[in-house]
Amino acid sequence: MRAGVRSITFFILLVFSAAGASGAQISDPLWSAAVKNASQTANWVPGDAAFLIQLVDDKGMPQETWQTWYHLSASSTGDVVLDVVRAEHNGKDTTHKEQETQKKRKNMPFTMGDNPFDPLVQDAVVARRLPDTALKNGVTCAAFDFRMKKRDATVISGTAWVDAHSGMPVEVSYGAQPLPRGVFTMTMSLLFSPAAPGQGLLSEVVLEGVGGFLFIKRNFRSTITLGGYWRRGS
Repeated sequence: MRAGVRSITFFILLVFSAAGASGAQISDPLWSAAVKNASQTANWVPGDAAFLIQLVDDKGMPQETWQTWYHLSASSTGDVVLDVVRAEHNGKDTTHKEQETQKKRKNMPFTMGDNPFDPLVQDAVVARRLPDTALKNGVTCAAFDFRMKKRDATVISGTAWVDAHSGMPVEVSYGAQPLPRGVFTMTMSLLFSPAAPGQGLLSEVVLEGVGGFLFIKRNFRSTITLGGYWRRGS
């Protein structure tokens, strides 16, 4: 059961990718600025990614922990390659085992989750700016309610916060329906950090939810921390 929950979280964090459908264009200038930012940073890839996956109790205290550190680089064909640098399970070194597992994983297109600002999915997104601003990570932000329908009929919906002056993305939080098999509840948050004036790169992905099999449910929490960005194709 524990392995099942862990597999579910890896599946969501690595495979959850956006897909377009028909929808309305959004004319709000701040939303447009965030979409432009996504276009400008589309070819930037993190060089380092730290995964933390935890099974937690009802009070949020960790009961079991997996940590994996990856290095991301470009192959000779331009694909993104993930190499396991170090891995631990409850503090015990499992690097060799995880490196062998990584070799067997199916090579899939690199993605870091659904981003409603992705210029390629704007036809699938409906968004509405909320009247009040909010302070997020020390930044005064405009907030948008959004909904996006994917090609597989999954609908994600939530709130996106952008810098109220520049439109730089600051945070996105959403849920999905229907959920992947074995997941009962799930919330994903994307956090962005400034890369240059008016630009933001994804710095953290946080996933919280409840998953399991049959009648056994476990709370899980996962965090990916990203850094060391490099430009693909440069």
